[in-house]
Amino acid sequence: MQTMDLNRVVVIGIAVGYFVTSMFMDEGPRMLISLPVTFPQAVSLGFDPVWLGVDSILLACMGLVSLFPQLALYLPARMG
Repeated sequence: MQTMDLNRVVVIGIAVGYFVTSMFMDEGPRMLISLPVTFPQAVSLGFDPVWLGVDSILLACMGLVSLFPQLALYLPARMG
């Protein structure tokens, strides 16, 4: 495997892991638990730390919304 392919596989793996864990955890504790592991890996692969932060926040937002869309729609409907 070439280096560029390995970098993509690792970054895609981090993204999938963030997306899946953000379905079950809030973003604050998830980032406190996962960033000490994923941040050095991403920086050593040449990934920009600012974009790692942007990606992790976007994946957290997508994960928080995507697990229970019925619940996200049901609760406001019952409140109103």
